[in-house]
Amino acid sequence: MINDIPRKTASGFLILIALLILLPADIFLLVVSSALGFPIGIFVTALLIPFIVLMFFGLFMINPNEARVIQLFGQYVGTATDNGLRWANPFYSKQRVS
Repeated sequence: MINDIPRKTASGFLILIALLILLPADIFLLVVSSALGFPIGIFVTALLIPFIVLMFFGLFMINPNEARVIQLFGQYVGTATDNGLRWANPFYSKQRVS
């Protein structure tokens, strides 16, 4: 028998706002770095773009009277029950539970 482990997740609104600011800022820095010819700046900003896009996959929605079972590569990590837009590790799979 598996015991229910409550899992706290971060507010998705704050993460969403941060990601929506970081992605265009990083693209802008990539363009500026390439225009000025800074190879280290180009390298760093080019590596950050996939990382920022990956962070979007951590966002998920929990409706009222629902929960999400959170698993990491098939192993149970916990259950998220807070309503609203939430964010957890993007590598977690989040299955809806009524």
